[in-house]
Amino acid sequence: MVNSHRLYPYPVLSEASDDYVDTKFTAGVEHSYVTGFIEFLFTADTNNEELNQLIEKGSAKIVFHLECSQTGFREAIAFSTSTFKYVVKEEYLNGKLQICPFIIVMQPIKQYTNKKFNTDYSGFAFELDPGCVLAVAPGYELMIEKHKDDLATIPSIFYITKNSAKDFQGFEVTVPQDRIGILLGEKEYENYRRLNANASIRGLLITLLIFPALAQVLQIFKEDEETLEEYSNYRWFRSIEKRAQELKLNLRSSDTSELYLAQQILDYPLLGSLYELSDTLEFRDTYDDGDSIS
Repeated sequence: MVNSHRLYPYPVLSEASDDYVDTKFTAGVEHSYVTGFIEFLFTADTNNEELNQLIEKGSAKIVFHLECSQTGFREAIAFSTSTFKYVVKEEYLNGKLQICPFIIVMQPIKQYTNKKFNTDYSGFAFELDPGCVLAVAPGYELMIEKHKDDLATIPSIFYITKNSAKDFQGFEVTVPQDRIGILLGEKEYENYRRLNANASIRGLLITLLIFPALAQVLQIFKEDEETLEEYSNYRWFRSIEKRAQELKLNLRSSDTSELYLAQQILDYPLLGSLYELSDTLEFRDTYDDGDSIS
């Protein structure tokens, strides 16, 4: 759904029409990947005085319409500022994402006129309802490629189970040959099992359990050569070492903390977890000023 050259029964500011003169509406979009999420930075600007006044009053808003045909995702984000951040779960998008920027009427406008109307519209005033398009900027097509989750191999080298000691509380880490074990107390394990059934907060569980466990295990890589040789054939050891090589990390450096290394290996899970928690608690519109258009 790239902006088409639609015909409107009233003037619309657009590169595709001459309804306005000596004025413009421009927009841009950037995106970046955070663990499990895609963060968009939208920018928009118009040098049209009347349109800016309508936006300031709340009678109109800047709207970016997002549509992904492969996943069926469709959403319109409305805001009143020149820049706006918006976060979408990575699972909602794949392949081509079409983004169309507009200025949209939010409240009824009885007599709309504009100093920059083409002379053909001199003396005319228009009654506009909510949802009417006031301006259109060129659209964007982004190719959203699933973030190559090499780090998915990192959570896969962990297993989480119950500690056999009856009175055990908290968690401890073991390093058998195949996978790293995270052993939880009975109550902790039962709570973990219930939470793990909720796919929307699994990233948060990675931050709570796998992140500190990985940081502890990374201490092994700073041991002597004999110890490294002992672990070198373990699956978890090879997986972590491979990931570190891809990221050009020196696991043996005494100048770099295990916490810092673990964050990089897991692609900074805290930020993704905060997005996940905000989304779960329905705070995902933190940057929004209150309106959304379906």
